[in-house]
Amino acid sequence: KQRANNFSGEISLEQLPEGLEFLYLADNQLNGTICLTELPPALERLDLSENEFAGSLDFSRLPKSMINIYLNMNAFFGTISLGHLPPNLQYLSVCNNKLTGKVRVPPGVSCVLDGNENLTVDDSVAELRFKFQMACMRKTVENYHVYRSRRHQKENCCFWMGVTCQVDIVIGIYWSQSDSVTIKSLAWLPPSLQRATLIVKRIYTHFETQRLPKHLRYANFPVCGLHGPLELRTLPKELA
Repeated sequence: KQRANNFSGEISLEQLPEGLEFLYLADNQLNGTICLTELPPALERLDLSENEFAGSLDFSRLPKSMINIYLNMNAFFGTISLGHLPPNLQYLSVCNNKLTGKVRVPPGVSCVLDGNENLTVDDSVAELRFKFQMACMRKTVENYHVYRSRRHQKENCCFWMGVTCQVDIVIGIYWSQSDSVTIKSLAWLPPSLQRATLIVKRIYTHFETQRLPKHLRYANFPVCGLHGPLELRTLPKELA
């Protein structure tokens, strides 16, 4: 980590150590262009935010292991395509640059794009993702409570008590016995979900591990009445 130093000049991201997993160079005075197509295959997190980088961005050949990318608050320009992002990518921030054109955001990825005055997002894709997420949550719970400050706003499951979102995408659920939430099923949890805790919530349903979200990294379901055969071979690959 070399965050918040006074490094300046240009850097090369090519020929980095193949086993490198994290690279943090945020909040410096680095400049020039960067190449994202020759990153180390093991790289999971890249943070180059708050620098003076410019040039175009090519996301077509990112490492398959990549999880988070922060390129916000630079001077990148031109159009971008998000059609070939790696399967494990969860978060991409390119806000406050000089990007242009129209972009579609793929489902399951939290993309922060604001602050690019001439960049527009295909709302049809975002709206479909929002509707699908709402459908998943309604199939998961029968009743729920909304935070008091949000009760008069547009219906959004991100305003439900116990739900954590990132850029309007559900990433966490924490419901305990004291929460007035009636859970119907675990088969329709949102695909973007990363953490799920259900404590003493009587569900009384078969536990189908193959139906759990593929990006789920933490799950805790004590005293929930789950039953049936337990197939551990189909647990999400990212579960820790």
